[in-house]
Amino acid sequence: MRTKVEALQHFFAAINRNDMQAISEDFAPDIMRVEPDSFPTAGTCRGIEEVREHLRAGRGSWAEGSCDPEGFFVEGDRAVVFLYAWVRLHGATDWTGGRFADGFVFREGKIIEYRSFAERADALAWPASTPRHRLSSTGCSYPLTLLRGPAPSAHAARPISSGGASLLSLPVPSKVRKRYSRCR
Repeated sequence: MRTKVEALQHFFAAINRNDMQAISEDFAPDIMRVEPDSFPTAGTCRGIEEVREHLRAGRGSWAEGSCDPEGFFVEGDRAVVFLYAWVRLHGATDWTGGRFADGFVFREGKIIEYRSFAERADALAWPASTPRHRLSSTGCSYPLTLLRGPAPSAHAARPISSGGASLLSLPVPSKVRKRYSRCR
């Protein structure tokens, strides 16, 4: 069984390769995926197939680029990953990107919850704002422990842009938007 950090490194490497089978290797059957309202693909998906389709549609909008971890924060059954994405969408000439964070909950070595956060500070506060009954039996102490990557900073939480569009406001083609309708 992989450690949480190894599972997440594998997950993001699979996203960058657009390898949908590898992306879901560490998902629990009852995984839940949540994207905030500020994201173009906002909504909630449940189960491996819905989450995989959600990721396939989002990743499928990239002509090229990557989403790279900049830091892993782990405590108990929770993990937060600081990310930097820099992509060129199909049909676009400009590159766009941003810094944001994803949060994960693990159970028995599998990912049961996967959330995205526009602001890194919100991701770090997320585990502490979760009701105690949802935390692991070992409990959690905050702030989370940095396992690898740079220390968080105020400027790192701001989205960056190219050509006037930030990653958080990317246009979503209507055929991609339709794929997400069942995830809302």
